[in-house]
Amino acid sequence: MTPVVWIADHAAASVGLCLAAAGLVVWPLTSPSGRDRTRAWLVAAVLAAWSLAALAWLMGSDMAVAQALRAADSALAVALRSHLSPGALQAWGGWTHAGDALLITALAAVVAGALWRQGDRALMVVWLAGLAGNALTVRLLKVLVARARPLHEHGVWVIVSGSSFPSGHAAAAVMAWGGCAWLISRRGPALWHRRAWLLASALVVSIGGSRVLLQVHHASDVLAGWACGLAWLALAVVAGDLALQRWPQRLRRAASASAAGAHPLHQRGQVVDVERLG
Repeated sequence: MTPVVWIADHAAASVGLCLAAAGLVVWPLTSPSGRDRTRAWLVAAVLAAWSLAALAWLMGSDMAVAQALRAADSALAVALRSHLSPGALQAWGGWTHAGDALLITALAAVVAGALWRQGDRALMVVWLAGLAGNALTVRLLKVLVARARPLHEHGVWVIVSGSSFPSGHAAAAVMAWGGCAWLISRRGPALWHRRAWLLASALVVSIGGSRVLLQVHHASDVLAGWACGLAWLALAVVAGDLALQRWPQRLRRAASASAAGAHPLHQRGQVVDVERLG
């Protein structure tokens, strides 16, 4: 039995292995604190961007490695068409909607509104910028690479848009659900920090895997989507953490100045709750 046929025969186990691999990636990114955490996310951003660029280049290359990658993609798509049952396809077809653009847009609006009401303007800007940058990168690559989608005639209703490379669902899942995990780890109870990252990892892997199992994307399309989303998520995490570090410092300087009667924040009875905002 070839690896391609094994993956087609054991779809759930294959997704589970991908989830375990995702855990190995996420764990070191959430473990360190301070400068070590910033360095870890910067390294993740560089590696993810490099991986995305390499995959995009391979899509138009005639090198042996590129040909082998495209052949493996095609073989997996063919194997999935002949091995996945209608029931499994229906199940994955329902799950894949967790990465639909409409749901991600609604999530973006709800989270942005919550951050605005809490006064976390900097985090709101970072959140929206990361989502927008990720979406624009996906659209640009779809136009530039213009890769055809694999054949999918199973009859399961699946939303598709544009060309195959990279997977927009995979990229959006990383940035959106990973971004939610990051916000929870910065503003939520400590008990939920690791749990949020694990839940986000499960969503990211299962959404990306569903696109391959439903044969609307090649496996390398999903890998590229994950790389794109991770690059933007890492940049958002670094930018957001820097904002969180510097904003309380500015508030403390403002509070000190206003205590001496030199800052307008204490005029008209206004008070800055430095500890809450920090």
